[in-house]
Amino acid sequence: MVGLTSGVMGIEVASLILAIIAVLGVTIALAWRLVDWRSIHRGVRVDIRHAVAVGEGHGVGEHRVITVTAHNVGRGPVSLTGWGLRLPHGLDVVLVEQLASSGPALPLTLQPGNEATWHMTHDAVMASLADRPIKRAFALHGFVRLGTGRTALSKQRITISPLEVPGELR
Repeated sequence: MVGLTSGVMGIEVASLILAIIAVLGVTIALAWRLVDWRSIHRGVRVDIRHAVAVGEGHGVGEHRVITVTAHNVGRGPVSLTGWGLRLPHGLDVVLVEQLASSGPALPLTLQPGNEATWHMTHDAVMASLADRPIKRAFALHGFVRLGTGRTALSKQRITISPLEVPGELR
């Protein structure tokens, strides 16, 4: 009887060890799936810059523009539904006039690793701010609106001064 009992106990211990190993394996697999799922995020990085429009009909330095670029840094496609400039206190500048801005038509699906750039003329930005009593320089962020309803904001900002003469380079 003693030998039979120790054999049953050995099988129970072995079963317990196998069960613990199985639970650990499942936990590791689940954790890996969670990490993998989180890394598929549909991340968008936004940049904003001053630029100068050159080309046919544009002399160098005649047309200053502000560019907003959206980079898809995630592993999945992302839908973009809008773009613009964010003023201090959360006010947005979004031009609906096609002549004052250019870039890909929206809505747009941006594939992983791709980017899209929009341009807004400096004169159009200053004209849109003409009704605001601006007395000092202020910072602008670029933004894009995502199909999820979220807004991605540029980390960097550009400074606009009310004393700037449209069309003159800083």
